[in-house]
Amino acid sequence: MHIVYTVCGERVKAEFLMSLKSLYLFAISGFVRGQSFYHIHVLSDGTMDTRDMAFLRPLSNFKVSVHATFPGATMLFKQCSTERMYLHQHDDFAKLDQIFYVDTDTLWLDDPVWWWTHFAHMRTQHAIFGLAQNANSGEGSWYTNAPIPHYGERGLNAGVLMASLATVRASNFTAERDAIIERYSPRGLLPLGDQDVLNIYGHDHPKHIYEMPCIFNFRRGFSTS
Repeated sequence: MHIVYTVCGERVKAEFLMSLKSLYLFAISGFVRGQSFYHIHVLSDGTMDTRDMAFLRPLSNFKVSVHATFPGATMLFKQCSTERMYLHQHDDFAKLDQIFYVDTDTLWLDDPVWWWTHFAHMRTQHAIFGLAQNANSGEGSWYTNAPIPHYGERGLNAGVLMASLATVRASNFTAERDAIIERYSPRGLLPLGDQDVLNIYGHDHPKHIYEMPCIFNFRRGFSTS
């Protein structure tokens, strides 16, 4: 399982390490099921070093790689937040296909092996991105009355993302991503950056989106009902 984070700036470093430790605690596949392997990829501006993640070494089924950020990534929201839209173009990910991308404020509450099984559903639907709804009710979603096109009634939340990079490369996503940024960013209509871009893309290509169950992106303040 390839799990990707972006860590730019000291402010989010502690947040990321807390997320990684929660993943480490719940990644129990090697003990109770068939052996699973977890490759953690960290895109960083120099903030992170593999020595910061030395606590993972006791488990042989964990591997850590630190990568430079993509040089052509557009700055739209928080520092380095748009990296998830450029992974298919990053040289270090050229041979990768299925990946998870999670924000640094994510806390894991179960083994990601359960999430990984949903790639089978993505392949069946020929989707390229998997995301959950931005809110579990109409209340609280910025997209309900947003001035931009968005996926579905409530939009998508990009904090937890699954992607088939091979399918992204074979699609027209790169050109459409750039066209969306060029059209909407100068007008100040992408306040949530990459999440807005993915929503506009999902609105235009709903068949390319696999809607993940909300349990895989449960957010504070929202009910699962």
